[in-house]
Amino acid sequence: MDLSALELNAIIIVGVLLWLALVLQALMGLRIIKLKGALHWRVHRIIAFAIIGVGLVHGGAAIAGFVFQLWL
Repeated sequence: MDLSALELNAIIIVGVLLWLALVLQALMGLRIIKLKGALHWRVHRIIAFAIIGVGLVHGGAAIAGFVFQLWL
């Protein structure tokens, strides 16, 4: 079973979005991007949980692809 070009592009796009979210987290943690008070921690927490959740699904898809050789 091969992945279509659309599915492969979706995997790449999700990976790039995860990387951008991680960069945003780092910039917020270093206070280069500054948000006032409680908003800072609320946005930090939401992005962190999104990175964890989407990263687990993305990694699981990658492992399943390697194990079941979906794109070979």
